[in-house]
Amino acid sequence: MRYKKVGIIILVLLLFFGFEKGCADSKPKIVPTYTKFVFNPVVCGGLFYKTPEDTLAGFENGQSRRSGHYRTAEIDEEGNLVVELSDADIEFWREDCLSAIDEVVTSINEEGTCHIYVSDDHKELEFSAPPEYYMTIWPAGSAVFPSCGILQVLDGTAPEDWSLDMTFINSETGHIVAEFKIPGTELSINREMWDV
Repeated sequence: MRYKKVGIIILVLLLFFGFEKGCADSKPKIVPTYTKFVFNPVVCGGLFYKTPEDTLAGFENGQSRRSGHYRTAEIDEEGNLVVELSDADIEFWREDCLSAIDEVVTSINEEGTCHIYVSDDHKELEFSAPPEYYMTIWPAGSAVFPSCGILQVLDGTAPEDWSLDMTFINSETGHIVAEFKIPGTELSINREMWDV
């Protein structure tokens, strides 16, 4: 009888600890998700200022701020850059773009002479400056708009469908110096445009 009780206790213990171990092993594992982005040569030129091949080389050799923050990157048979990002990579790219925009906007706006406004959806940029500062505001626009385009793509816009409305305003007169919709419009501003 004693052996029977000991056997039952051992059986109960084995079942209990075996069940506990089985439960621990059966916890759901978090599988990362990946999103694939396809950038054609025109889009690569607009967002990265490079060809797909040069953009890929920058990712692979560490010259890009985004090096190491992608799962795969390759050139497909049509010459497109194909980048696969995890959720963590997407968040890194998003923060990197937001930081780049904030750095430029803060730098320009704190000076007080010029002003940059970026819409919440990153589809509109407005630059306001007096004529003598047009050369300051122009490079700032060139530094901000690629990050706006990348943010649109990360937020679900197809890479070939991103767009940005850029407006340049003479802050002394309120006159709109130039309006561009990119991609698709050649960006060009000169000093004479500010005097109209």
